[in-house]
Amino acid sequence: MKHLKSQRTAAVVLTAVVCLGLLTAGCVTKRDIDEVKDSLNSIRSQNAQTQRLVERMDSIITAGAQSNARLTTEIRTSVADLQQSIANLLQNYNDLIQRIDALTRVKPKVTVESSPGAQDTAPAQKSQTDCMALYDDAFILVRGSKYDQAISSFKSFLEACPQNENAANAHYWIGDCLYTQEKYTAAVDEFDLVLKNYTETTVVVKALYKLARAKQELGKKDEARKYYKKIVAEHKGTLEARQAEERLKELK
Repeated sequence: MKHLKSQRTAAVVLTAVVCLGLLTAGCVTKRDIDEVKDSLNSIRSQNAQTQRLVERMDSIITAGAQSNARLTTEIRTSVADLQQSIANLLQNYNDLIQRIDALTRVKPKVTVESSPGAQDTAPAQKSQTDCMALYDDAFILVRGSKYDQAISSFKSFLEACPQNENAANAHYWIGDCLYTQEKYTAAVDEFDLVLKNYTETTVVVKALYKLARAKQELGKKDEARKYYKKIVAEHKGTLEARQAEERLKELK
């Protein structure tokens, strides 16, 4: 229990230190700082949720008057909830670090004048700065639980910046929003798209796990079991692999 609290606290403290170091370096604008603050507030919210779950586990374990069977069920449920909260916290942390890193690497927009009489043969992709702004706006909507707006914003980002390095993440977040809204079939399609088109990105294992969860919610237990086993076999040591092992126990 103490280990889980320490791990959670360390993740939040580390996030704050990294953010402070980057933001005080003068590499980002006030708008960027405000948006990072929004994400930090979301992490604090996740942190508070995790704290409540830890306290719930403490109270369950202390209540020795309950029967062993009921106690075991309660603890297993609390642990699963706690693992999901920690997973969300880590996802927030990783996304925030990626965003800050991208913001520090953004180059000024350069305007190139065309030759007299020249015409564009194809629509140009927006600049890196514009793409990051679009992605950040959509990301903040997710953290504000404005899922329909977030989906629309991520789709706008993908239309304007199809080759951007955050394209895979955008598809993942669209799927995650759909999953949260219990639109599991649509979520499956989005996660499938990530797995088919972005095989070299770090978001693959997250998409694979959420795909398995969506399949499970749809009652397709055999398919869900197949994906969980794939995660355990091919992504050992990840949080998703540990979660998949727990889900496999449920499906026996």
